Amino acid sequence: MTRFEEGKKYYCYSPCNSDCKYEFEVVKRTEKMLVIKDSDGNMKRRKIDTRGNEEIVYPDGKYSMCLVLGSNRMITEEKETTQYVAEKNIETQYIETTADNVISVDFEKKEEKQKNVKYYEINEEMAAREKGMMSFNDYKKGSATMQYRKLVDKAADIAEKQKEKVSRYISRKN
Repeated sequence: MTRFEEGKKYYCYSPCNSDCKYEFEVVKRTEKMLVIKDSDGNMKRRKIDTRGNEEIVYPDGKYSMCLVLGSNRMITEEKETTQYVAEKNIETQYIETTADNVISVDFEKKEEKQKNVKYYEINEEMAAREKGMMSFNDYKKGSATMQYRKLVDKAADIAEKQKEKVSRYISRKN
């Protein structure tokens, strides 16, 4: 069973808005109680319950649609170094901006680039407005284009695999 540890930070999401992330630090722990500190510095004492293989607390009290903080959601500080990015072949993003508008977004994959894939321009300003209407969180410049390109690349990969299957089938038939 995972347990809360003193001095560690944990997170949970709002049941109503998955973009809304809450972080809490465990200040003190006893066998049955936990003292947690929220991001505003407010301290709260809460009873520890169990659910499955983890300990849980209800940071704002127990009610319908309340926050549930689980001991398996610990925040780990992991720094990405240039070497780590290079080893894992992570996509890199280059954003060219002017005063408040995104001009272009470019993505590169270390291994290979997609061939014969046409990308259409995404209006980042409209994407930012849409995000503002649907969520209280800030819009990250270039994220709509990044998400769009990932989906197009995924579709292109599926099409390429299907094309290979068909060409193998036709070559066996002849």
